[in-house]
Amino acid sequence: MRRSKRYHPLPFIILGIAGLAVSFFVIRRLPGIGFFYMVSLASCGAVALYGALNFLMNHMRDSTVRSIVNIARRVMQIGTLLLVIAFGVVEYLIISGQKSDAEPGADYVIVLGAGLRGETPSLILSGRMSAALGYLRENTGTKAVLSGGQGEGEAIAEAEAMRRYLEGNGISANRLIIEDKSTNTAENMRFSKEFIEAGASVVIVSSEFHLYRSRTLAEKNGITATALPAETPYWYLKLGYYVREFFSVVAMFLGRS
Repeated sequence: MRRSKRYHPLPFIILGIAGLAVSFFVIRRLPGIGFFYMVSLASCGAVALYGALNFLMNHMRDSTVRSIVNIARRVMQIGTLLLVIAFGVVEYLIISGQKSDAEPGADYVIVLGAGLRGETPSLILSGRMSAALGYLRENTGTKAVLSGGQGEGEAIAEAEAMRRYLEGNGISANRLIIEDKSTNTAENMRFSKEFIEAGASVVIVSSEFHLYRSRTLAEKNGITATALPAETPYWYLKLGYYVREFFSVVAMFLGRS
């Protein structure tokens, strides 16, 4: 007699519940991460659900119910496989698009905002400002479009915080252009274009994980640009932002950004 296959639900249930707890108590507290929070809840809930389906497979005796549960499991397995393939493809695009190809002497750099805590720049924004400062010091004829509005929990616009930093580090005010209305990357590009002369050379300054989407949206708005990446500090921050960027790129492909 053929022995029926046993499934082990406990690891999935524990992992799913632990992920839900981390999402609820930690991820939701991070600034500007609302969409990623909802995705993390859904993903961890799916893991817990998969464990529950395995539990039913172990304990249900009704063949009809077992067939339905098994179909649900197969659907989740196929869906997970497709998601893994999509994740790999999109992450390849993100990683391949982060190389630096900025040439010296550009007419403009567009520096993209990344969040404040009150008036204090986040670590991500600090990295972008530092990269922009280095370029502006070496290329004294380049102007900077500082792009970023005022979000929730921010006492000033991100563009204003960038202006203060760059002026405080010796960059002349007449080289700095303030774009303080944008609330996302698509608006960064659309509103920044208004300050850039036709045919001008442009460098986009942003975090390395953000450059693929930034350049794609720039091209959609008629801006042909090279890129100057700012390194993301700490491996755990980098990992989180690369995962979050996957969902942002998918949203862009779907026309939601």
